Parts: sequence; structure tokens; C-alpha cells
Amino acid sequence: MAISPTPVALITGATDGVGYATAAALVRRGWRVGIVGRRADRVERAATSLAAIEDGSSVTPIVADLALLTETRRACQEFAAAHDRLDFMLLNANAITQTRTLTDEGFESNFALGFLSRVVMTRTLDPVLRATPGSHVMTVVGLNLSRLDFDDLTMSKEFSGQQALGTWQWAMQVWSRGYNQRQPVPM
Repeated sequence: MAISPTPVALITGATDGVGYATAAALVRRGWRVGIVGRRADRVERAATSLAAIEDGSSVTPIVADLALLTETRRACQEFAAAHDRLDFMLLNANAITQTRTLTDEGFESNFALGFLSRVVMTRTLDPVLRATPGSHVMTVVGLNLSRLDFDDLTMSKEFSGQQALGTWQWAMQVWSRGYNQRQPVPM
């Protein structure tokens, strides 16, 4: 199957802020854009607004709670079923939970959303990224870094929202460096 010549982006956390602004800029440039968000009403509103920017624009709305790895995988499958290429993936979804919360899958929620979902998305969509010449992955992280305690991944001993944020951001930077050394996809 021939790959479509129109560039395609996938953006998480695309219902507002940096994610939405990035999606809007790409739509204005003629890109097809997949957007992922947790709340159906916000995803639909963003998709409708983005599609109205340019006649004939293509926006694929995907509703998924990326703090759940099963939903992250489903979102990737939904995206891959609709697109034959992936030129740019912006991993931007984030929410700082101020109380220690475990997901239904047993992960600390900040770590699940900020780190695990990004790794799962990158690994799951890796074949599409590799099949797209010049593809790029960008992950949004801050400078709040706290080393991961491998003996307490759910942060049961000590928890704060800022520490949880710093933990997944540190883990994402370490993982990204390793991924970039092993993979041809710039991140």
C-alpha cells in the first residue's frame, strides 16, 4: 500500500493549550491531525473547531484516558486504522494529581499518564513512525526532575503532586535518551 503524501500528526492533550494550538497550526498547513483527549465532549468540541479552520481539513478525534494503558493501546490502534503514516507525534497529555491515586491497572496515575502512556504510544506506533520518512516524536516535559524510586513505583511511602510530576519527567527524559540511541526516529 502506498503511503499518502499528506503529512499526519498525532497530538495528545489536544483539547486546549499547547496541544490545541499545535493542532491548529498544523491544520492551517494542510496536515491531517489525530487528536487524543480524555473527555468526549472536549475532544468533539476541539475536533469540530479544528475542522472548521480550513475547508477539507481532516481531524481524527480519539477519546481515551491515557492513564490507562489498555485505552492507550486502543487509541493507537484507532489512529493506525485511520492513518497510513505518522510524520509528527506530540506527546503532551498531562494532569497533576495532588493526591496519591492508583489507576484501575495499579499504577500511580501521574506516572501512568506522563510516562507509561508515552512509552506505550511510541512503542505501539513505532512501525508507523519507521514507515514514514522523516518522522519525529516530541514529548513535552518540564525541568522538575525527581529520580524514580524503583522500590516504590506507586509512591506509597512518600507522595506529593510535584514529586510525582518530577518522577515521570525524569523517567521520560532517561527513556527518551535511550530510545533515541537505539531508534532512527528523532524524539
